[in-house]
Amino acid sequence: MDIRQEIAAHVQTLARRGKGKAGAMKQAAKTLRKLSERSDANKDLIVAAGAVKGLVALLGGNSADGKESAARALQSLASNKAAKEAMVREGAISPLVALARDGGRRAKESAADALYEISTVKSENAVKIVQAGGIEVLIALARDGGDDDYVGASYLAACAVCYLSSYDETKVALVVADAIPLLLDIVRNDLTSVKLWIVSALEELGVRVDKSSLSLKQAFSKAEIRGIPLLFKLARDGSPSVKKQAEDLLRTLVVNDEYAPAIEASKAEAELIVAEAAVDEARSRRDDRVRESAKAEAAAAKAASLRDDAEAALKRAEFTASATRSRRDDWLRFQNAALQAKVDELERPAKKQRADLATCVICLDAPRAMVLFPCAHACLCAACGGALESCPICRADVANRAAIILS
Repeated sequence: MDIRQEIAAHVQTLARRGKGKAGAMKQAAKTLRKLSERSDANKDLIVAAGAVKGLVALLGGNSADGKESAARALQSLASNKAAKEAMVREGAISPLVALARDGGRRAKESAADALYEISTVKSENAVKIVQAGGIEVLIALARDGGDDDYVGASYLAACAVCYLSSYDETKVALVVADAIPLLLDIVRNDLTSVKLWIVSALEELGVRVDKSSLSLKQAFSKAEIRGIPLLFKLARDGSPSVKKQAEDLLRTLVVNDEYAPAIEASKAEAELIVAEAAVDEARSRRDDRVRESAKAEAAAAKAASLRDDAEAALKRAEFTASATRSRRDDWLRFQNAALQAKVDELERPAKKQRADLATCVICLDAPRAMVLFPCAHACLCAACGGALESCPICRADVANRAAIILS
């Protein structure tokens, strides 16, 4: 049978809820768990086939064995992001919390692990765990760790508590449920392999830890153990809903003579912290203004430099243009002179010929002013024309003369 067909068959078995089906549903959940443990690809196929809905339904059923099988299957799938989203969507948190509280050892372990995985996705899931009473259940489960080491359900519950401490939305609930004394006891007894993680969780809850001594032999104030510094911080900086939770708890604690001095001291410390934060913020704003002013001055200097560069470039361009125009004019004058010389050279013979044709052929000085007949040559000036009896050009006898009138 193809893996997809096998998964689909088991999902269908989970969907056939009813009398006499408990054994088959338990076996289907068990088989789906084994298939999911083989590969991440199988987890994707199981989630895509809609198995989470059937497993959550089995988790909320009446059969203890069926609940455990469903919880173990969901635990195996919980490393898959889509599976975690499907668990939340199908309402798995409440039955998982109930199983972590009331189930057997293996069922509690699976439920605690699944709740831990769900809490890692987003703060909204952590809030749902709180609303389902999961904080108290997980802390009680973590407190039930063995004498030799934190294993199984207790270890996984402690991991879930550590992760839940990273959300502001769950910190007040952790304080109310006495998570801080629990985490201090776990690390002091050196019962866990996740000591550094628990130390980080304690710091999230407002307990200042000397990391140079992770055995935590240092003394902690009653205020820190009760989470009062954390509550003041949340009341000051948290979201509106978180602020209200922290303020309500502080109002409850302040009427207790045991905590009233610690609250007043923490209040003074909180006010000091607020004042220091205000000073730091003012310094930061001043430094920002100084940086902005320096940036503005640098920008102005850069702009002035760019302007000077532009003006220098303009002057260079104008000088280059002037020099280019001068060279162009010199070249044009040279070319015009050369052309004029060439024209003059070409026109010189014509001018000479025109001059020769315009002057008397006898005296070579006076302009031609007379036409001889009958040959009709116009080659003589008035003076020379009157003295000759024959044409100097063709030697023909001159019978008559006429003056040339130029107009």
